[in-house]
Amino acid sequence: MAERVLVKHAVAGRLLLDTSKMEGVQYEIGNDGDRIVFELRGVPAETGRDVVRLKEELNVFRFEEPEQGDTIKHWYYVNSGDSTQYDEVSGVLRISAAGEIVYRPKDYWE
Repeated sequence: MAERVLVKHAVAGRLLLDTSKMEGVQYEIGNDGDRIVFELRGVPAETGRDVVRLKEELNVFRFEEPEQGDTIKHWYYVNSGDSTQYDEVSGVLRISAAGEIVYRPKDYWE
């Protein structure tokens, strides 16, 4: 199964980061108490700065893409404040989300 993470500007819909198209970017998803934390490594400085600049208006999506069957879309809500941080020296971008909605097409189209 393939999986990818997208970070988008919520207001304009601008795609800021797509792990399937950015060579060398790796990610892990974990929890910090009641928050979902994305740690993306190998993020180019320009991309990291753009994400942090728009941190008040982010949407994060994760797509599970099985070889057979429908893609499952996860939509994560990012709150304002210190939920997004970028370390330019290490190339690590951390985004903390307060909640998640899972979208399975079969739940809506059958």
